[in-house]
Amino acid sequence: MTNRLLCVLLGLTAFACPPPPTTPKPLTLSSEGGVLTFANDGTFTLSRNGTVLLRFDSAAFQVGTVRELDATRSYDPYWLVVDDPVLQKVEPPGFKWRTLIKATVTRVSESEVTIDATFDPDVTGRITLTTATHGFTARFVPATDVRPVAMLRVRPRSNTTEGFYGLGEWFDEVNHRGKLRPMQLEADLSVESAYTENHVVTPFVIGTTGWGLFVETNRTGVISLARGGEDDLVDSMWGTAEQSGDGLTLQLFSADQPIDLLKPYLQVTGAIRLPSTWAWGPLLWRDESRDQAEVQDDVATLRRLDLATSAMWIDRPYATAVNTFDFDPAHYPDAGAMIQTANAAGLRVALWHTPYLEPNAGALRQEADTNGYFPVTSGVQLNRWSSPLDFTNPAADAFWRRNLLAYRALGIEGFKLDFAEDVVAGLSGSRGNWTFFDGSTEKTMHAQYTRLYHRAYRATLGDLDGFLIARAGKWGSQQTGLVIWPGDIDATLTKFAEAFTDRSGKRVVGVGGLPSAVRAGQSLSMSGFPFFGADTGGYRHSPPDKETFMRWVSQSALSTVMQTGDSSSQPPWVFNAENGRDDEALAHYRRFARLHLRLFPYGWTYARAMKETGRPIQRPFGVVYPSLGHPADQYLLGEDLLVAPVETAGARQRTLIHPPGVWQGWFDGTTLAGQAGETVTVAAPLDALPLFVREGALVPMLRPTIDTLAPATDPGVESYENDAGDLWVRAVPSTTATQFVLFDGTTVRQQRDGAVTLSSTAGNRFTKGVVFELYLAKPSSIESNGSAVPFVADLNAVTTGAAWANGLLQVKAPVGSTLVLR
Repeated sequence: MTNRLLCVLLGLTAFACPPPPTTPKPLTLSSEGGVLTFANDGTFTLSRNGTVLLRFDSAAFQVGTVRELDATRSYDPYWLVVDDPVLQKVEPPGFKWRTLIKATVTRVSESEVTIDATFDPDVTGRITLTTATHGFTARFVPATDVRPVAMLRVRPRSNTTEGFYGLGEWFDEVNHRGKLRPMQLEADLSVESAYTENHVVTPFVIGTTGWGLFVETNRTGVISLARGGEDDLVDSMWGTAEQSGDGLTLQLFSADQPIDLLKPYLQVTGAIRLPSTWAWGPLLWRDESRDQAEVQDDVATLRRLDLATSAMWIDRPYATAVNTFDFDPAHYPDAGAMIQTANAAGLRVALWHTPYLEPNAGALRQEADTNGYFPVTSGVQLNRWSSPLDFTNPAADAFWRRNLLAYRALGIEGFKLDFAEDVVAGLSGSRGNWTFFDGSTEKTMHAQYTRLYHRAYRATLGDLDGFLIARAGKWGSQQTGLVIWPGDIDATLTKFAEAFTDRSGKRVVGVGGLPSAVRAGQSLSMSGFPFFGADTGGYRHSPPDKETFMRWVSQSALSTVMQTGDSSSQPPWVFNAENGRDDEALAHYRRFARLHLRLFPYGWTYARAMKETGRPIQRPFGVVYPSLGHPADQYLLGEDLLVAPVETAGARQRTLIHPPGVWQGWFDGTTLAGQAGETVTVAAPLDALPLFVREGALVPMLRPTIDTLAPATDPGVESYENDAGDLWVRAVPSTTATQFVLFDGTTVRQQRDGAVTLSSTAGNRFTKGVVFELYLAKPSSIESNGSAVPFVADLNAVTTGAAWANGLLQVKAPVGSTLVLR
């Protein structure tokens, strides 16, 4: 019986009775990123709108100690948990994880809480949590005076069903549930390349219930996501070793929709820099260009064959040696004239490059050797030319930038930045043994080296946005304006780690072909790298066969960067028995390359909006619709296009998960059958891919005859830069009024209310005509600003008119007009 109840039974007044006990108000921190709620035992939760998203229990923060730190060890935690049939787990002598046994929670201010922790049995540390504009920052700092600390561990719990996205570039899956993800390149002897293929690393994970966790470190790490029977556990380990006293910095985010978690992440790591508009492509290249004559012939051929192309790059070899910052005069007698020829045809030009100087690079190599421009000590060299240049040495960095200016003077506007992955953390727990001018080692330079490499080229481009396409990248590299390509993937339709037989009859366990490209692009998009372009058709074991080539072309056209080339140096117009291509394959390439180019206004609008929204152009289905599942082989391009690539050889239909709403086939106007969440079967002919557009959508495009995004002076080459021309818009009318505001301010609108009303307002670039096209029964009348619109044979010959064929209506009027279709 409570004291208060006893008072009532005795007839005492309320004033004579003690007040009822009160429950202490929990200690909290609040920000736009949610609410942290603390318990007295040092545990806490992250919640948003009353829903708990992450739980940090008594095992969430751990300290890994050893008897003594060994300078020969990497303390890469991947080797504690490696899951490989050949490579074995390695644990440092005397290693032990120490968990929380006691904590004191203190509010320092309205924006800061500290947890003073004791970890079993005598290691102490402090966790400091503060509010920030992006959410919350946590600092986990152990004391290192009692026991040497080798690693730190952060392991919150989420829920048992949500998807996990981000974490950089991955070939096997987009949703990381059930996966072990090292945060650096590691050995993987199960596949042909012998490494994990995660060339781009971002220790940033998104939970589809609406939380994000970013570990802001350059140290080695590994993240295990819902593995080992613990379906709610996100377990991260970090090899802090001699820097353990500096602690770990964590950033916590939350958002109502998981796709919005990129915005606070980019606030912390830096805004995305956009490349030049022409980087959208399409781009063409050969793995080996024979000489200047071949390059110039390629320029003439692609224009003669009417292949929409905005740029090209020249791959190795073209210089006297790697990297002599010149063109070999025996093969390129007038490189400047060659570049001018390409520019006149509406093509910007880039070059393959690396951070190496091979021994026969003459005076440049001698200067680098004499002045100490290479690392102080070098580990295993993973290239055939030299140790990588030491960009931590200001003199070496200036030397490289100075020499790059020779290419800029010739008119080069971009670079394909290959290799630069020599600086690895080590193998089987042993160090990689790299030391740089500034005293850093591979323990951090495995992450930092590529940033420094890319920044030198970014600086060389100056105010020009240009084009930097790179194999490797790390968190923060998005500030450099990178396009990522996934390196040398297979010219097949096989998946990562799937076995196949190559042309020579050899059995290969590959890194994957088109399926790997599809997954890599999506995983990168949720990691702060929105621009991605795989080698269309693949690279290893190329050329692709005709079916693989056509399927890949279809998918590349519906991605952010379309670039085509392979190790066989056979561009789309080369037909032979090896590649099986023919006029049908070339026509397919022509059609989809132009579709990609035409979609530039749509894609670039989303690109420009990323600064405000953080939302990428290419969006995993499971991030947009997490309750419907997490398929890796269908995604959205922007908000209104559903793309379902065909990844299976011989398939002429495929299944997909139906998104919410009504969707219309891009190529035929057929409504996608089924309801939201249902698995439906759709046709997938070889000359197309399942592509659907949302009801209510307005998809802006360039004119059907466009050739390039870059400026051009050759007669007959239609250039967006020279003349944006008429704006074309694919519309799918709906009873709900919608509008699309383009990057230049042009606005298009639609509504279906008995009649279909379509209207536009001019922006900075699109000021002439607008052509709306929509699948619709032929209307009985069309009016523009109250005047009748006639049906005509040639829309190009009129400023106002309409055409209808095979169910597709096209209506043209000056920008600023209002069209009414009845």
